[in-house]
Amino acid sequence: MSGSAGGREAAFAAMPPGSDDAVAAGCRCPVYDNARGKGGMPDPHGGPPLYWINEECPMHNWVYGTHVEETSHVG
Repeated sequence: MSGSAGGREAAFAAMPPGSDDAVAAGCRCPVYDNARGKGGMPDPHGGPPLYWINEECPMHNWVYGTHVEETSHVG
């Protein structure tokens, strides 16, 4: 995915991680853990559902690269 953050968010909403459409388009995120695109768990702060993202997913890896990787260094 390329483009602005808003474009990525719109694409994310259109094909959430693990959804049938996303998997058909090449998503590598967990299907079962993400309840087929419905979200892996509710946001404890009342926001949209949270998802498990595979760092090798060509569609959703920007989420991993800009959030998880930068905030969870070990060692």
